[in-house]
Amino acid sequence: MNIATTLEQLALKHPEHIAIIEQVKKQSKSTSYAELNQQVQAVAAHFKQCGIKEGDIILLYVDISSPLYALLLGINRIGAVVLFIDPTYGPKEIQHCIELTKPQAIVVADRLQLIAKVAAPLFGIKKIFALNDFNLERMVPNSAGTFAAIAAVEHCHPALITFTSGSTALPKGIVRSHGFLHDQCQILTAELGIGKCQSELTSLPIFVLANLASGVTSILPSSNLRSRFKLRQQAHSAEVAGQILEHLPERVLAAPAFLSQVASYFKERNLKCPFVKEVLTGGGPVFPQLLDLLVEVFPNAQVITVYGSTEAEPIAHLAVGEDFCHSHNIKGAGLPQGKVSSFVDLAIVPDDVCREYSESEFQAARGAANVVGEIVVAGRHIIDGYIGGIGNNESKIKVGSRIFHRTGDAGYLDSDGNLFLVGRASMKIGTPGGSVYPLAVEAAAMTTGLLDSCAFLLVDNKRVLVAKLNSAAHRNSEAILLQCLKFAYIDKVVIRGNIPMDKRHSSKILYKKLVQALT
Repeated sequence: MNIATTLEQLALKHPEHIAIIEQVKKQSKSTSYAELNQQVQAVAAHFKQCGIKEGDIILLYVDISSPLYALLLGINRIGAVVLFIDPTYGPKEIQHCIELTKPQAIVVADRLQLIAKVAAPLFGIKKIFALNDFNLERMVPNSAGTFAAIAAVEHCHPALITFTSGSTALPKGIVRSHGFLHDQCQILTAELGIGKCQSELTSLPIFVLANLASGVTSILPSSNLRSRFKLRQQAHSAEVAGQILEHLPERVLAAPAFLSQVASYFKERNLKCPFVKEVLTGGGPVFPQLLDLLVEVFPNAQVITVYGSTEAEPIAHLAVGEDFCHSHNIKGAGLPQGKVSSFVDLAIVPDDVCREYSESEFQAARGAANVVGEIVVAGRHIIDGYIGGIGNNESKIKVGSRIFHRTGDAGYLDSDGNLFLVGRASMKIGTPGGSVYPLAVEAAAMTTGLLDSCAFLLVDNKRVLVAKLNSAAHRNSEAILLQCLKFAYIDKVVIRGNIPMDKRHSSKILYKKLVQALT
């Protein structure tokens, strides 16, 4: 089923229900399901008039906004394919993504129109659109033959192409079909209760699609292309906090760094949000300090951590209990992730991972309870390959007729089936007491309450803890850290004012960059 069908059905059933709320020129703007579907129809008709046909690939370089979703679903409505390229990518990465997918057209934010007219032809893109070409506020499908019917597409017909960075030097391309997106929305609904709350503030685009398929109102935090998941400035935190207080979302879903900034803003002003029923976060490590903060600022909310990746979302989730925040993460136990999704076949492979197994060999290779190994997963909502096969050898294994995705994460299942993360599988560090993983050490260090962030890594064959101290730190902080982390046999503690993080979510440590800074 074409994913544009669900929106049209909801627009007919609940035309006045609000689909998206956003900030436009510092003013709140609401778009109903009927209005959004009308815009989708108009976009589809306009693209058809301009010669875009089923199977064509359209690159969208537009801010997260209601026009973005009108464009996305309008493109899918006619059976064309949406391409997203992370705006934090540099010229080399962008060129690689375009060469791999060969888009026929590009749609850019109005402010980028002149740049696109110069740059797009260099990449072989012949058709260039700007948002103002669509005039979505006034565009209405006319009845004189320009209405674009919803294309009947197969389950496997591509709908969305994105890229993810990983073990390979260049980004890896991921194709999501209409059927895949439909299945993923169903699983997100079943696992995380999408649709249970009537409104949600979220900074994660895939969840907006799930909301649009469930009749939920999505509140989009103000953003721009290069900082859509970051809140670096106090003014930006204030703006998002203002949106929360104005629109009273029942659910808030965002990356850890985003939530930390917003929740800290509330706490500093002694403000609470009792109207929020659920807070979900993931996409990077979630430490007890953040969970404590979220419980304090959102006193009536169930706080849930979600484990997954671009290729596999969700894998597991954990509803945080009152005594959770300080009951784990000691002596290298790692970060608890809760029960594995019933839609996922998850295995821990403790030895070197082979590229191919028979089913019986794979069952024999599965780690026992409490044995650390690499986490591999399979399921109908898990990507089983990359465009051009780039990255398949490193990230996919064949088990009989099934494909499993290697997450690259090390972890274990306890005797009750709870999943724990201990770090990246490739970053195991030897000590006199046995092997340890960075995340397990970092999680234990964060329980001291002395750090804003930290990183454990090997530098010139020395086990180093890089620490960013917080306001509670004092002259004995280093001694306390070393005492707490005896199991890691730390050779040196380095105090730094910042630790390099990923550009996208500011949730993952850039270990290679940190090593370079320390050598």
